[in-house]
Amino acid sequence: MLAGCTSSGADTARAAGAPIPAMNQYDSMEFLYLLLFRENEARSSQDAAKLSEALEFQRRFFNANLAAWIGKFCAAVRSSAQCRFYRELADL
Repeated sequence: MLAGCTSSGADTARAAGAPIPAMNQYDSMEFLYLLLFRENEARSSQDAAKLSEALEFQRRFFNANLAAWIGKFCAAVRSSAQCRFYRELADL
């Protein structure tokens, strides 16, 4: 936990009534990290085919798993977080 923060962004959003997604949000973020990692590898190696594939997977994953709840989640974190770090993270 960050210094001065008494709860995580997810805890804050849940307490503010943000919807809990069907897929665990931690699993979603971990999988998104994997997709971003693959994108970065493709960019680093200048592999256009792998980059295109990585971006397509990201788009499909976002639309199928994040789009329905991420806006409400970020709004709840932004409006309810006691810690500035989480409010600013929600704005990203």
